[in-house]
Amino acid sequence: MREYRYAALEDVIARGADPIVLVDGVTDPRNLGALMRSVEGAGAGALVLARDRTVAITPAAVKASAGAWIHLVIARCGNVARALEQLKEAGYWIAALAPGGETSIYQLDTTRRLVIVIGSEDRGVRDIVRKGADFVVNIPMRGQVDSLNVSVAAAVALFEIARRRAQP
Repeated sequence: MREYRYAALEDVIARGADPIVLVDGVTDPRNLGALMRSVEGAGAGALVLARDRTVAITPAAVKASAGAWIHLVIARCGNVARALEQLKEAGYWIAALAPGGETSIYQLDTTRRLVIVIGSEDRGVRDIVRKGADFVVNIPMRGQVDSLNVSVAAAVALFEIARRRAQP
């Protein structure tokens, strides 16, 4: 497989992609592949991968995506905090997805242009990202387990956003 050619973050912003999913810290290529399936299936506008601490588009990620990767606009960013600042300057609101967040995904204002930030499999969203987010969003859990797999959490959030945006 040739090296993947990422889109520029500036191009993603110029296209007005909405929502954008920014991945910061996912290191397992199979999780990234499953995440790509969720992002594409929910019709998200673009996927942005942090250059550091995040797996790149690899053969394993491509395979796990079950073909979803080909339908996505995927960019990379160097400094996540700076990328979030750029997105805010462009009119996006930043929602970090994390257990214990103050805002339920069911209460999030989905009329805004959104960036959903997904953190690492083990530690979640970094503190610097939490501090820079406009919202820290949780998925209310009903059982004894307090978190979901990263791709599942992204799917729940993205499909809820899509469902609410589709309502008149």
